[in-house]
Amino acid sequence: MTTIKKPAGLSSAAPLCCPQCSVEFHPKRKDKKYCSSKCAKAATRNASRGGRSFEQKVTNEVHYCRARDLADMLYTAPVTARLGIMKAILDAASDHDSGLRRILTDPTFLKASPETPHLFHRRAPSSYKTISQAANAYTQKFHGISIQTYLKDARSGALKEHHEVSRKVDYGAVPVLTKIRKPKCWHRPLSDDKNMEASEQLASDMERVQRIVDDAQARAEGLLEAA
Repeated sequence: MTTIKKPAGLSSAAPLCCPQCSVEFHPKRKDKKYCSSKCAKAATRNASRGGRSFEQKVTNEVHYCRARDLADMLYTAPVTARLGIMKAILDAASDHDSGLRRILTDPTFLKASPETPHLFHRRAPSSYKTISQAANAYTQKFHGISIQTYLKDARSGALKEHHEVSRKVDYGAVPVLTKIRKPKCWHRPLSDDKNMEASEQLASDMERVQRIVDDAQARAEGLLEAA
């Protein structure tokens, strides 16, 4: 037996059939198509997500693949070259690379824990940080701010290249902070050869990620044509 939803005071309204749940109802407005807000939301959600689900999946794969590649590039480099590589990554993110900014500020990587070892280099959270955590540690150490604040200030031109470092002296329960006489950033830039090597490696990794994106798009187009 068909159920009819009849609101009070509109018994004379012509009944309509809800396109989502196929239940007849009496509309309160002339332009009302669905029997309830739940059906309207369900129809809108299905229409908006259905066509973009595969595209979003490819985007996520590229996002996580690039994060892993950046971590591999950082941690497989000599220890003396890692600060320069991180500086090059931050410069690229501050300048033009929005995808890199999304990786460095992604809460999934920033708040990654040992419970998600697949997010870490060599699946070893006890030995390595994620690329976002490494970038955040760098900006905290050399600029005294988080990675989010660093990127925001760098893009707006408000970034201070040097910040005052304090030395903690414990005189009891409450520590007293004394200022260093000549505070400065202790990061030493790489030599020209090291900078060139790091830049070439970064460009090579970006080309590899772009090839992955192109291959994924080609596969997606092939699947769409086959369908």
